Amino acid sequence: GISAPPPNHFVYSGGSRFVMSGNFNGSAANTLTIAKSGGKVCYWNSGVTSPWTLLVNEDGHIASGAGSAKTVNRWNGPVVIAAGKSLTFSNYNNNPAAELSVGATGTISGDGRVISGNYAGLNVYLSGVNTYTGGTTLSSGTLWALVNKSIPETGTITLTSGTLNFMVDSGCWELEEVRKRIANLSGTGGTACFYTSSGKSVTD
Repeated sequence: GISAPPPNHFVYSGGSRFVMSGNFNGSAANTLTIAKSGGKVCYWNSGVTSPWTLLVNEDGHIASGAGSAKTVNRWNGPVVIAAGKSLTFSNYNNNPAAELSVGATGTISGDGRVISGNYAGLNVYLSGVNTYTGGTTLSSGTLWALVNKSIPETGTITLTSGTLNFMVDSGCWELEEVRKRIANLSGTGGTACFYTSSGKSVTD
């Protein structure tokens, strides 16, 4: 892993991927910057911690190469997406596994957008109170919005395929907040559901 006092600033500007194989120790005062369009921060069934700030200055990815458990392949620190740029949660290298897991637990902010999925078996988990303003696109797989405001009220939610699940258990989404997101839906496909931890879709 990487262990050094802040501030440390790593810029990813070349190569096909940045592999998260060890803990990023420290705090959000440290930064990892995606400065290459298409750059991928990749996990392989990994439980490593990453409390650093991820700066998405070019279109980039947080990608899963292996692992389907709900607790693996997570960026833990804040994420800031630059205006006009996107962060895609994706399947690295088209792994043919039946299911893959990836996600972010920290706050995602900035003027860019979030894209979920390039693979039907991909589960993307968002569990931060997010404030990004560029909209949300679900193009494949399943996007799990686990907590209230993990998908911001601002910005259009575009569904082209896949399933968007709002967790509505106690301590998760408030139904009024879900209604606001449903009002922002657009697109040509996909499904939006209310979901509980017991595995049941519910209707309002």
